[in-house]
Amino acid sequence: MVTKEKQQDIVASLDIAIGPVISIYDQRTFKMKVNRIGTHNKFNYQDYEIIRIPNVSIRKNGSPKTENTTVLNFEGKNVRCTIHFRNEYNVLIADVEVF
Repeated sequence: MVTKEKQQDIVASLDIAIGPVISIYDQRTFKMKVNRIGTHNKFNYQDYEIIRIPNVSIRKNGSPKTENTTVLNFEGKNVRCTIHFRNEYNVLIADVEVF
């Protein structure tokens, strides 16, 4: 079992990549230009990376009904990616925040 302190350490150690979304591949995958990275990052990143958000659901307006998370409206917007890992296809799995 992971303790709350260990969870905080794991979250604090995740890499960050920031930049604009260049193109959309599908509802959960896009390509971004990496303009900035976190000062604490443990890994190097290319100028352009493919990002995939995890298979999660989001609540809308506090309603118990959930819908699939989609990146279809991310194109051209700046995003902050909290990277969990790079998969066997060289795609980064990350939580994404649009700003």
